[in-house]
Amino acid sequence: VYVSEQIGNDENDGRSAAAPVRSIKRACQIASESVGVKESVIIAGGNYIEDNPISIPPDCSIIGDNLRLVIIRPGC
Repeated sequence: VYVSEQIGNDENDGRSAAAPVRSIKRACQIASESVGVKESVIIAGGNYIEDNPISIPPDCSIIGDNLRLVIIRPGC
């Protein structure tokens, strides 16, 4: 499931880099719909402000585009 702070939209299905979701939380929700399937959440560089909590489903990998370009902060 692809995530992009710049071009993402949480109405997208996130299944391609051309149609990513905007939030990591939404990507994890989509990944959790695939029961028994290993999923990856691929996060493009950006500054993400996320609502907590974020539940990462079992068998899901979180992959950042770049260690220094992906910044995740909690929402207020």
